Amino acid sequence: MEKFAKRRKAFARFGLLVFVSFLFSQKIVAQNSRRAKIVADEIFSFEASEEFIFVNQSALFKLFVPQADVADVRMEIPVFPEGIVFLSSRSENFSSPENGRGVQIEMNLSFKDAGNFSLPPISFFIKGKKRSANFPCIQVLQDPQTVSPRTILVFENGETFFSDDSSPKKKSLALGIPSRFTLYVQYAAALGQVSWSLPKNAIFKELKGFEIPSDLKFSEKIPVAQFEWTPLSEGETFLPQVQIAAESYSGREMILEMPNCIANVILKKGAEIDARKNSAFNAERIFEQAFAMEKDEFEMSVESPAPDISALSKIARLRSRERNALFQNKIRAERVAAEKSAAIENAPNEKSFPLFVLLFSAATFFAAGSLILFFLRKSNFAFVAATLAVLFAIFTFVFSSKVFERHGIVSGGEIFPVPENSAVSRISVIVASRVLIREEIDNWYFIEYNESGGWIRKENLILIE
Repeated sequence: MEKFAKRRKAFARFGLLVFVSFLFSQKIVAQNSRRAKIVADEIFSFEASEEFIFVNQSALFKLFVPQADVADVRMEIPVFPEGIVFLSSRSENFSSPENGRGVQIEMNLSFKDAGNFSLPPISFFIKGKKRSANFPCIQVLQDPQTVSPRTILVFENGETFFSDDSSPKKKSLALGIPSRFTLYVQYAAALGQVSWSLPKNAIFKELKGFEIPSDLKFSEKIPVAQFEWTPLSEGETFLPQVQIAAESYSGREMILEMPNCIANVILKKGAEIDARKNSAFNAERIFEQAFAMEKDEFEMSVESPAPDISALSKIARLRSRERNALFQNKIRAERVAAEKSAAIENAPNEKSFPLFVLLFSAATFFAAGSLILFFLRKSNFAFVAATLAVLFAIFTFVFSSKVFERHGIVSGGEIFPVPENSAVSRISVIVASRVLIREEIDNWYFIEYNESGGWIRKENLILIE
């Protein structure tokens, strides 16, 4: 009995070992079959390496086959349609964090004509098993003349923005911390002058200008300049506007703008910054190093004769009367004569505030009249009155965009990037210029001047009431 019990225990152990081995082998088989099924069920597609494909130029297409080895993959070169030339192909082992390990297949083609092409699928083999790979719909352009130049903005951390993006992108920046970026141009035949406006509430300067090569390559990114921008106020704002004169391959001259990027300027925790109640910051304390530069490096002085304050005050009074008059011809003629005698260039005319009131009253009158006529069941007259009300409302709306603007006449002084006397990055403004007032803070006005803007002290501006 004892001998029989030992045999039974040995047989049970052997049976258990066989059962465990069977389960383990089944697991391996299942894993291999799943991997094979993944490769078998996966839809393979080539991707174009270049954004634009041109006639008679090499076009590279790439295909990635996961969980494969180059020794197990074999391509079958098909017969392409007429007008498409096969140049070369190659396969190599490839790995990336996104796709993992596998085989990358590259195929070079050339197109003799422009147009839209649908290529037939290409067959290839993985360990003898036939697979198929599709091509994307391909648009072939005749030549670079059909492509417009664009600007590319690259920050120090590698973030990249393109001017031909349809929607604006957003980027977060720290308040008071300089941000450096490099501006590139692509698809341009020639480049010209680079210019920029002085941004509001910010320090902005060019760090480096690159030499533009005489022979620009079409697809190459050409560096134009490197800038440093330090925002001085919180909230959303656009990047400083840099403009580049360029010529496309079609011969069209154009001005290239910065990529459409909105910066969200935030105050980082722990940053010791004293804020004014008007959200402008003490630039002397925050940007001590930025303002320690030599004044001659940034200052652009424009010599002007001493302003005749009495003449400027008279012109400001005449403009105020012109703005508050319904019939402006007589006052306007007097104002133009005063500007001419003071050798001042004639600025745009003032918009009549009483005319705005008249248009608004007319729109209100016809709108009320149309309602009354409608209730009196006089539909024809009500329709006419409603039409007139809409027309006068449109005129009132268009006119209001100008009539409520605040203007002033500059009596002297300079424009600053921030409302601080300590800022050395500033420009002189032409005396007697009529400027638009956008904002008011303490003893400062923010004005628009020569397609730019900046802060000017209130005592250097005579308001047009």
